[in-house]
Amino acid sequence: MILKESDTKPFFIECNLISATGQPRFGISKAYFIEKILNRFNKQKIKSANKKLNSKYLVSRDESQKIREIINDTNITNIMLREHPAFIGGEHKKNGSYKLSLNIHRNINNIEQLESIYNLTIALIDTLKRKN
Repeated sequence: MILKESDTKPFFIECNLISATGQPRFGISKAYFIEKILNRFNKQKIKSANKKLNSKYLVSRDESQKIREIINDTNITNIMLREHPAFIGGEHKKNGSYKLSLNIHRNINNIEQLESIYNLTIALIDTLKRKN
């Protein structure tokens, strides 16, 4: 797990998972005004059972059981709604690994918030590594 932050970039977390078989390509990003409008016309959107999450985030790419598990996991969605990450995504790398990325805002002001983001990362990894 790599944690990065600089004075010009927000807090990033990157995790490279060696076993990438069956992992979905996905992105969960904050929904701003324009994105919300465009999302109304998107027929391939993936919705969570959590309406508050649906109003704040857009889920894009592969339709898969893993993505549904992520966006319907109460622990994951509660942390997302509390900590407001800008982006969470997964993609396959050329070397065969799988990269999970989290782009967190600049407002991590205490150890409790950092621990919460760490717990979110671990919950995402656990969900992605779980066998269906």
